Amino acid sequence: MIVTGVSRGSAAWVDGINVNDEILSIDGVPVPEKGDLIPGKKPGDKIMVKLVRDGLTLDLPIKLLKSNRQKFKFEELPNPTTEQLTVRKNG
Repeated sequence: MIVTGVSRGSAAWVDGINVNDEILSIDGVPVPEKGDLIPGKKPGDKIMVKLVRDGLTLDLPIKLLKSNRQKFKFEELPNPTTEQLTVRKNG
């Protein structure tokens, strides 16, 4: 798995994971092609990430942080006004 982006302020950014790093394993477990990379972990937990950077293998300790991503849920109104229908149509 090649890192293509690191969000500023994220655990990866704070603890030194860089774009173009190749992640080999997390806590000694090979990284899956898809799915959850760190199942069962929560903010405050520490993990060990083995990666390759510029041909060198590195082991980086990473302290997981709370995600700063916001989640939204959109629900359709049961009786939208004409104005709300116009906004929905143009959105």
